Amino acid sequence: MKTLFEDPSWQGLADLRRGLRAVLSRRLPDENEVEDVIQETYLRAARYRERLQDDRRLRSWTTRIALNVLSDRRRRERRFLATDPADQVLERDVEGESSAPLDAPVFLGPWEVERECALGLLARALTRLRESDRRVLGSFYGGEGSCRDTAHECDIPPHLVKVRLFRARRRLSKAMRRELVREPGSREVVRT
Repeated sequence: MKTLFEDPSWQGLADLRRGLRAVLSRRLPDENEVEDVIQETYLRAARYRERLQDDRRLRSWTTRIALNVLSDRRRRERRFLATDPADQVLERDVEGESSAPLDAPVFLGPWEVERECALGLLARALTRLRESDRRVLGSFYGGEGSCRDTAHECDIPPHLVKVRLFRARRRLSKAMRRELVREPGSREVVRT
């Protein structure tokens, strides 16, 4: 039985790991993200290998795929941040990005709430989460924002930090939506 790497579409890809790592490490601070992008790059390269006319161009072709994968990931992250109410409140409060007055309404998806109310909703939603979720969110977003530091602080394997963060953010988002629906001062608005 033939293994995956004996398939002709995979030949030569493993030899490119060092070069891909060098290119991606300059653009991504987290080693786990670099590995994720490399793995997705390998999958795309193997899938579309038959389109490559000249094998001498394998390195540059694969590097371009890696940069496209990175671009796609960043675009998805921006889209997720723009639509997740809990993340919007976290980002505005933690990074202090909002140049709007403190009493200006905050739009969280389809809801409009006062800033102080949004922070209160976030606090209540956080209390409804499991301790492990609060801990991983607090460590990552309240600390250095590094998977390695979060893994050490929360005593979890480094390769699981992103998975735990994703799940904790999803649970926080659901809890935030429940709080938004219950909040008497919030209202759904249609923005054009």
